[in-house]
Amino acid sequence: MCADFARLGEQVRALERAACDRLHFDVMDGHFVPNLTFGALVLQSVRGLTRMKFDAHLMVADPAHWLDQFSKAGADNIVFHAETVRDPTRMVREIRKRGVGVGISINPDTPAEVLESVIRQVDLVLMMSVHPGFAGQAFVRGSIGKVKRLRALIDRCGSHAMIQVDGGIRETNIGALARAGMECAVLGSGLFQPGKSFRATIRALRAALRAHPEVAPQGHRRAACR
Repeated sequence: MCADFARLGEQVRALERAACDRLHFDVMDGHFVPNLTFGALVLQSVRGLTRMKFDAHLMVADPAHWLDQFSKAGADNIVFHAETVRDPTRMVREIRKRGVGVGISINPDTPAEVLESVIRQVDLVLMMSVHPGFAGQAFVRGSIGKVKRLRALIDRCGSHAMIQVDGGIRETNIGALARAGMECAVLGSGLFQPGKSFRATIRALRAALRAHPEVAPQGHRRAACR
């Protein structure tokens, strides 16, 4: 969402050279969130340019409608919002049928505990630390504590789901988020900064993590770019 779409292919290659691990596609339909972004054709257009994993984050009112398009376009994971479905287990099954990984996302106002019934069935949990819909928002107060509760829930339930956090992540809070249990930081405006290279920003973020040696042994902190 924060990329320069006139230079999308060029930026995807630059992100891979800068050691970004995966690309995060913010798909918005103007209904679930008050914004409109893009469809599966954009993801498909850059699929052949990189080996990075693609996460399709469906911020849409009817995620089931889009599963075929994004799985065929080359998404490695499809992430749906818990707030958009009555039966998350059924949605997990539908995504699995397409042969891709499954993620579930929750908004800042949604308690982590609503995921208990489905947490063992998903590959990742995307916790929003801003209200979805627009880039450049401030980090929502209380998100670090919520990551801790989510980490405790995953451990208690014996789940292997990766914790992703999306929104307002900077060098000043990435260490605290990692200590709380975050394993993948999703950055938009925090990465696409005028006059600053992707490589410099990612190096600074990883340096901020190394400043907290208690998180380093896990060895799988990731960064996704959107």
